[in-house]
Amino acid sequence: MIELVKYDPKYDTDLERIQSLTPEKYHNFTKENYASPLNIARCIVLEDGKVIGAAFLKIIAEAIIILDLGCERSIRAEALDKIFKRGIMEVQLAGLDGIHAFTFDSPEFDKVLEHRFKFEKAGNAFFLVL
Repeated sequence: MIELVKYDPKYDTDLERIQSLTPEKYHNFTKENYASPLNIARCIVLEDGKVIGAAFLKIIAEAIIILDLGCERSIRAEALDKIFKRGIMEVQLAGLDGIHAFTFDSPEFDKVLEHRFKFEKAGNAFFLVL
């Protein structure tokens, strides 16, 4: 029988069972990460008492950036610097721990996010951990 139960991060055994579902390189999350108030929903999927899945609904910031591509490259770069400095400050003030950004068919902008602003790429999404 498959059931969905609320995850309580105060129990180490649950964390160990969740981590057993993923490669060790993803075990950098601690009880505190899972207990974060940014996680507004936490659940475990059980099959006959065995953890077969887990889900966390986390509040995040998503960057939506619109620039006039007709502007000179140096102007766009300066605009991005100002946008990201302000955005990072606002996200930190809000108590959030990162920023998501999505790009579409823009290899040049992908490189800017990765190299200049230190976002980590995952498919067409990027994440900046603060």
